[in-house]
Amino acid sequence: MEQPPAVGLAQHRAIVALDIEQSTSRTDLVKAELRDKVYELFDGALRSAGIYSRHRDRFVDRGDGVLALIHPVPQAPKALLLSHAIPALNQTLTDHNANLPRASRPQRQLRIRVVVHAGEVHYDTHGCFGEALDIAFRLLDDPRVKKALRAATDPVTLVVSGDIYSSVVRHGYDGIDQHAFCPLVRVQVAGNRYPGWIHIPGASIQRHLNEIVEYRQPA
Repeated sequence: MEQPPAVGLAQHRAIVALDIEQSTSRTDLVKAELRDKVYELFDGALRSAGIYSRHRDRFVDRGDGVLALIHPVPQAPKALLLSHAIPALNQTLTDHNANLPRASRPQRQLRIRVVVHAGEVHYDTHGCFGEALDIAFRLLDDPRVKKALRAATDPVTLVVSGDIYSSVVRHGYDGIDQHAFCPLVRVQVAGNRYPGWIHIPGASIQRHLNEIVEYRQPA
């Protein structure tokens, strides 16, 4: 696993960030279990797609989530994240939740939001920063993405940036259904507005759309 440069010019990275649903409602001991499990399953999902630790920076901890910054190398194309890594994560989370004892599911089941973006990332001695990360986290934390996860039966809800949609999703690579992405999010960073496309499985798309479109953030 290569270490990021301490100081210097920005480096291009694919940005994948996860956030655990309702993390603050769990006890600290349960949070510790969930954090360990998310790291384990996320790393496994990337590896299942052929994306190993040498192809990315060290995971960045976000308390109730994880940030992965993936290098622009032939072994880790962004299409592979969408066609293999995220579906693998969804399946392993589904299996994990199904195998939990019924009594512990309310506290220990894992449901997560995922964002995929790409852009220039800056590094200093404190870590990573930059507008591309600001955009990714705004998309990840948007109320409609949270609403989409609450309405979903799958344990993973994915939102991609407009850049990822236009450069990857719309081209219809194998394993990526462009028609399952809906432009339901728009966030503002530094005075500019950026769209987000939420992935909604086709079988439930109309119900999800109705619930998400009708959502109104409390004043």
